[in-house]
Amino acid sequence: MLEKERTMTTDDPSGIRYYERPGLVSPEARTEAGYRLYGLESLRRVKFIRKAQDLGFSLKDIAQLLYFGVDQDATKADVFGLTAQKIEAHPEKIRELETLRRILAQVAERCAADASPVSDCPILAYLYPVFFSKQEDWKRFLSPDGFREEEP
Repeated sequence: MLEKERTMTTDDPSGIRYYERPGLVSPEARTEAGYRLYGLESLRRVKFIRKAQDLGFSLKDIAQLLYFGVDQDATKADVFGLTAQKIEAHPEKIRELETLRRILAQVAERCAADASPVSDCPILAYLYPVFFSKQEDWKRFLSPDGFREEEP
């Protein structure tokens, strides 16, 4: 397990630094050459952060959760309140993800997935219609508020 944690540090330093910028993780020391050295507590924090992100907590929320962990006046009700906000937000997130899945499925359905030139790729044309020759075909699928079903 410790080897896995050590690998995470050496293989993904930009990930740890990403969490260092907002103050969620700090290196324990620096080498003479200026390299950051992270300890076991930093690795545990990164695991905590990633678990919290998987549950939908933002970095701001995670900073608050970490603060609750050290604040003498914080209560379980404080942690519960932040968690309850996430629970209430999940149905909307699920709707957004279902919309994304539907859009991806519709765009992918139009792709022949053959050896034809990429300039005829409907997926790329949807993502960046200006640079692809079939952009006119996509105008009828786009509306000011995003993708819509093909009209009969």
